[in-house]
Amino acid sequence: DTANNTIDSLYYSPAWGGQDGTSLERRSYARLATLATNWSGSEAASGATPGAQNSVTTSVSVGAQPLAIVMNEIMFAPLSPEPEWIELLNTSPDTVDLGGWQVNVGHYSAKTIPFGAALVPPDSMIILTSNDSILALLRQIPRDKIIVIKLPTLSNSGSTVTLRDPSNNIIDSVSYDGAWIHTDGTSIERIDPAQPGWLSLNWKACQDTSGCTIL
Repeated sequence: DTANNTIDSLYYSPAWGGQDGTSLERRSYARLATLATNWSGSEAASGATPGAQNSVTTSVSVGAQPLAIVMNEIMFAPLSPEPEWIELLNTSPDTVDLGGWQVNVGHYSAKTIPFGAALVPPDSMIILTSNDSILALLRQIPRDKIIVIKLPTLSNSGSTVTLRDPSNNIIDSVSYDGAWIHTDGTSIERIDPAQPGWLSLNWKACQDTSGCTIL
């Protein structure tokens, strides 16, 4: 910039893609340019997309709007051996990179979603849990739909869960009450993703016979 600060830089390798008439396209502007995994050869029929959105997966990470990603379903009182989990829904028109996002549970310190963990396409869901192996087995969920994160214990009596982007902006928050469910093994489900998560009337105990409707 005008103060001689480096704003963006990379030393690319032909091994990253973009050869023989095909350009090299960045996948996510929010991730480092120096990461080889953040680049790929153009998938456009013309071989490049100058002045237009890249043909490879692009994503938003920082600057997401409130309720762009919402907590859609929460299992805070599972039956053993199922782990606790939180289902996230992308309500935005953009693919969202959750790398660097944080989850706060009650008074516990925030837990950060690792970079490279997941790109969530529009109208898609992803699961946060501390034990992907057991959850995948019990609920028959593909591993690529689960992000492993050391979630603090979700109190059965109630707690506040907050989702923040890498700039510490609150994107969604819910304060649930344990009385919302009558038996363990039942999740709570969001009624309207467009409405705030802190509205108690926007949540209801799952009525499915399995106890949840995960993914």
